[in-house]
Amino acid sequence: MFDSSGGPGIVVAKKVKARAKKMGRPKVPDPRRSIASFRGSTAFAEWFEDLVRRERVSAASLIERALAEYARKIGHPEPPGR
Repeated sequence: MFDSSGGPGIVVAKKVKARAKKMGRPKVPDPRRSIASFRGSTAFAEWFEDLVRRERVSAASLIERALAEYARKIGHPEPPGR
């Protein structure tokens, strides 16, 4: 075997660079972000989970509806769309 200089030696294959795959979600003009998080007792968590099941909506939807209703009640402007 001959190396690249034309003399005898070991020929080593050149590594091929792999394309880096884009990870994660695609970029959007107005990305969503976490808005609120709160802690509560086990009893409160069970109460909240029961309410979510009763209303048959996600926890986020239930909180969004409750906040919009409260804002309306106190005369605050309507929330923008999610």
